[in-house]
Amino acid sequence: MTDHQLRFVIMMILINLNPETDLERKKRLSVETMNTYSKECGIPMHELRSLVEQMTKEAEAITDWVKRKVEELEARQVGI
Repeated sequence: MTDHQLRFVIMMILINLNPETDLERKKRLSVETMNTYSKECGIPMHELRSLVEQMTKEAEAITDWVKRKVEELEARQVGI
């Protein structure tokens, strides 16, 4: 992953982690970020979309893993 790609990923994470930002604003900021990075860094839009898709899949996998671990812990506590 290049420096520009890493910066893009971090920016997208920061935009979407802010609980005070409504969904419409998150979408607008995400699109603006994609357009800006594509223009300024020369990263093709399809590559940025691919990064977003990859980040989403990885976040879903992590979320699923955490949910399973929480369920396992809760099941153990019930058995105690």
